[in-house]
Amino acid sequence: MLAEWGVSDVGLAIHSLGLNYLAALGRELGCPSVTEFPLAPTENPANATLTGFGGLEVRPDVIWFDRSSRAPTLLAEFERFDDLSTRRNAMVEKAENLVLAHHITGSQPAILLLALWTFTGVRVNGLAEINTRVRSGFRRDGGTRISGLSSHARFLVATFLFSRHGAGIALKEVLV
Repeated sequence: MLAEWGVSDVGLAIHSLGLNYLAALGRELGCPSVTEFPLAPTENPANATLTGFGGLEVRPDVIWFDRSSRAPTLLAEFERFDDLSTRRNAMVEKAENLVLAHHITGSQPAILLLALWTFTGVRVNGLAEINTRVRSGFRRDGGTRISGLSSHARFLVATFLFSRHGAGIALKEVLV
């Protein structure tokens, strides 16, 4: 549907289809996968170092789980890339959300994926700033310092490129 039919770029249609695409890919690879699943800190000793997380609930767009350990193996966010400052802020927030989810799960997921979608011919830039925040950490509203990703975690950015297809748009390729 996303690649062959072409869909209208209306509301959250592309976002919804992107989440479903990533979850279906996880299932195809043998990982139970869900969309918009809430994660919250637990009493798990692995989370004992989390401060400033009280009452926090993070809802990554997509989570893949390891079938045997039942632990998250991939956390993903899917966001439209646009150079407008409001969209850039949304991309930074999505990346920060991945880091928060990583820490909440006891630094379990080894892969954090920021999937950006845009149109062919659009130059995706500004990723160095996002990568720095993910690796070095950041401050949440209220000043709470959040450390960056643990050394074993991989932060990947994938770009989903769309082009016009009839009255809608269709996925042409994915760059990682």
